[in-house]
Amino acid sequence: MFMPGDYIMYSNYGVCIVDEIKDKIIDNEDKKIYILHPFNDNRSRIMTPTDNNRVKIRSIMTPEEAEEVFHAISNNNIISISNRKLREQAFIKIITMYPYQFVMVYH
Repeated sequence: MFMPGDYIMYSNYGVCIVDEIKDKIIDNEDKKIYILHPFNDNRSRIMTPTDNNRVKIRSIMTPEEAEEVFHAISNNNIISISNRKLREQAFIKIITMYPYQFVMVYH
């Protein structure tokens, strides 16, 4: 579980900061929810159950992990998709993966 002050990657929003964790009743069940805000927007708030499986939430990479990913990617494994729809579908699939999975798929 993430803690208040943690930086995380949240689905399509990108880097978010966990502001707090609260108890809330959702569908007659007591749930813990994250209150987040996007890193670049202090006015927006995102509330999501801590056990939400419909969105991708992960910790951000350390600088060392990012270097590993950058070193694993080369111009030889960059894909080019000319069809806009197929390119969009591939992009959505890629951004929902953890970067190491991306490298393994396209490396």
